[in-house]
Order: sequence, then structure tokens, then C-alpha cells
Amino acid sequence: MSLESLVCQIKKDTNMWKSTIHGLQHWEDVEKNGFFLARDKKVNLKIISYFSYLHDCCRENENDDPQHGPRAATYAKKHRNIFDLNDHDFKILIRAVSGHTFADPSTKIDFDQIISICWDADRLDLIRIGIKPDPKRLFTEEARIIFR
Repeated sequence: MSLESLVCQIKKDTNMWKSTIHGLQHWEDVEKNGFFLARDKKVNLKIISYFSYLHDCCRENENDDPQHGPRAATYAKKHRNIFDLNDHDFKILIRAVSGHTFADPSTKIDFDQIISICWDADRLDLIRIGIKPDPKRLFTEEARIIFR
């Protein structure tokens, strides 16, 4: 299966992809940010792509919806057959999607590099709603450099 299959499934199951704040354009921008942050790194770019389109697909509103990440992870598990990932990489994707809202670099937990890239790729796009990302809330050095 493919990313295209995932996007088709999301469009079938939800209207969030139409959102001007958390929809398709945001997902495309998160993917571009992720590819930028992953350059010169040996990571599975498919995880970044899948994360980009999944992470906000199960939002119930545009404002306060802290459980949208865990709901998106459940959605991904329900549609496991769509993802061209081995079980290890799928688990990493699920962790990235489910934790992206609550992730906090001050915890000093050693996250997988790809998870940090996914979370920063999303946070770098806060600029779209007029919020300059706080370097203290970013996980990768590459992302922190952008907003110093």
C-alpha cells in the first residue's frame, strides 16, 4: 500500500483534511519540514510521510483537543494494512503520532531520532498560525537553530 492509500482512506473517513488550519496543506508542510530535518540522516522517510498525514487526521475541533494524537494512533492501527512499514517502524510511527501533542524535550527522555524529527516537523509549522516555535520546545538541534 502507499501514502496515497492512506490519504484516500482519511478523506473517506473524516473531513479534517479540508481544514485550513489542521488539514491537507498543514500535513504537506509537515512532511516537507520533516524531510528537511531528516536530510543527511539515515531514517525511514516513510515514517515522516505517514506521520505528517496522520497526526491531526482525527482532530474533533481546531482548538483544544488533547486526545487527537492517541485517536490518530488508534486509527492507524485499525488501518494497519495501508502502511508499507515493518512492525518495528510501525510501532515507532504509532509512538510519534500518539505522543506528538504531549511531547516535552525537558523530560530528557531519549526519543528515537525519527520521532524527534516528526514532532519538530509539526512544531516548525506553528508559524502558519502566527506562533513562533520556542526553541526550548524543540527536540532537534536543526530545528532549534532555525528559531534562535
